[in-house]
Amino acid sequence: MEQEYCEEKGDKYQSYAGKFAAKEAFLKALGLGLRGVNWKEIEVNNNELGQPIINTYGKLKNIASEKGVSKYFLTISHTKEYAIAEVILEGPPDN
Repeated sequence: MEQEYCEEKGDKYQSYAGKFAAKEAFLKALGLGLRGVNWKEIEVNNNELGQPIINTYGKLKNIASEKGVSKYFLTISHTKEYAIAEVILEGPPDN
């Protein structure tokens, strides 16, 4: 689904870069960094309004759940040369 979305865009490389930036931001927000993670367990898609959303699967979904993460909020921006993404994780407050 990610590839289909990017390939349909006239600026497909910008779209790919934005999705990569989103995955990187999500993994760093979870405190995992970029190593030791199956990148196929995170997917960046768009809802019916075009808003970017994150879907997680397998081990990565379990890690997020164990950390108390219940929702993910994502924004992506890109230009011809740069892509940036910000992820906010929501869960119960720390005691």
